[in-house]
Amino acid sequence: MTCTQVLSEKGKIRCMQQDFDYAKANSGGFTMIYGPDGRELNQPVDLGVETIVYADVDLLDRIKAKQNLDIVGHDSRSDLLSLRVTTEPATVVHFKK
Repeated sequence: MTCTQVLSEKGKIRCMQQDFDYAKANSGGFTMIYGPDGRELNQPVDLGVETIVYADVDLLDRIKAKQNLDIVGHDSRSDLLSLRVTTEPATVVHFKK
């Protein structure tokens, strides 16, 4: 889900943005709910409109999204990913002999 606040003329003054041209009043309010696969789950909301959006979510779709996270595959290979703990100051480059 992503959302931004609506900026009205009154809000622009309260936020001390009246001297900034990029802060256009009656703007913002982008809101969208995305599913685990990235699909948009609600209809787009007009900019500058305050509203609440709802979407039906199938919780079983979480499984599909988790398949993109490989917790026992290449990320768990010790020759590619490791954790070293030392008491010596760290160096940026390590040469292996």
